[in-house]
Amino acid sequence: AADAAAMDVAAFGAADAAATREAALGAAATTREAAPRTRPKEERGVRVLAVATDADEAAPLLASAKRANARVDLLGVGGSENYGHDWKLRLVEAAVRDLPADQLVMVVDAYDVLVAPALGDGAAMIRAFDAFDRRVVFAAERRCWPDAALCNGGSHLNAGAFCGVARDVLQM
Repeated sequence: AADAAAMDVAAFGAADAAATREAALGAAATTREAAPRTRPKEERGVRVLAVATDADEAAPLLASAKRANARVDLLGVGGSENYGHDWKLRLVEAAVRDLPADQLVMVVDAYDVLVAPALGDGAAMIRAFDAFDRRVVFAAERRCWPDAALCNGGSHLNAGAFCGVARDVLQM
């Protein structure tokens, strides 16, 4: 895994995208690498990946994706919730390795995320991703859970959703 400071990372949040982007751009993790970032291919759309040990629990995500005409690949169905985040990352890594290097990939939580209709278009999502001009974009939020004492104002990284082209996601 690449050093986080070497990756070109931004954060996005629904509540206050401008403030979130400003906070992300000011972070040390926004250091640019010399290599240009890979541009996603619009005709491939967006591949959405979600780790879910229970497909029934992911039904709202899958139903929203169907309405949005988006493809969601569930990874880890039938596994144990006790495997943890490293297991989740290994599943995502294996799935991303099978994709073209310039495929835009969005990794989301399976149980508390819905797919918006614009995502199914693919082109709109790619334009939104390109607007950040970053290699990988993470979700951000203003509150911390389960320990609100960890919050000190501003936006906080939420690894529940991130997006980037396959090559860059593999370099994280």
